[in-house]
Amino acid sequence: MPTDLPIHPALVHLPLGIAFVVPLLAVGLLVATWRGWLPRRALWILAGLQAIVLATALLAQRTGEEAEEMVEDAVPESAIHAHEEDAEAFTAGAGLLLVLFIAGAALPSRKLSLGVTTAAVVVSLGVAGLGAETGHEGGKLVYQHGAAEAWNRATGGGATAAGAAPGAVRARGEDADDDDDDDDEDSDD
Repeated sequence: MPTDLPIHPALVHLPLGIAFVVPLLAVGLLVATWRGWLPRRALWILAGLQAIVLATALLAQRTGEEAEEMVEDAVPESAIHAHEEDAEAFTAGAGLLLVLFIAGAALPSRKLSLGVTTAAVVVSLGVAGLGAETGHEGGKLVYQHGAAEAWNRATGGGATAAGAAPGAVRARGEDADDDDDDDDEDSDD
């Protein structure tokens, strides 16, 4: 299905969504492994999920750089830079967490394995926080700085919000009545 909408906004939800679930699953698997309810090899589930987070975060960064080219003339550089920096921190954190989950699953010593996995649970909370901040900055690009409208102007298409036609979404405080027919004034006709 061809589309003139950017892939970046759709793609970024995958690593962020999984990053928010990983801490909960990590606590559950850590407790289940510690109690002996599950074998330690169950910790590989965390490494697998985190590999998906890292791979999709890297892909999101790449598509974000491509999308930046389309909006950089209309969106403040400082806003783009803030989102970019947060995305890089999230991706680096996702990579570190993957290493910790692999180590936790692969270490032969049960004590070391559970210790590293406990540290990974703490790091996973930080990665989820970085993901939330990255998403927040991305939302600001779209809703405060007009990245969606800039994309539509650059590509000549797409809806801006809830099926609205390009240009229908206005900046906060901007008058939507721009047809100069004075219908915003009271008349006694």
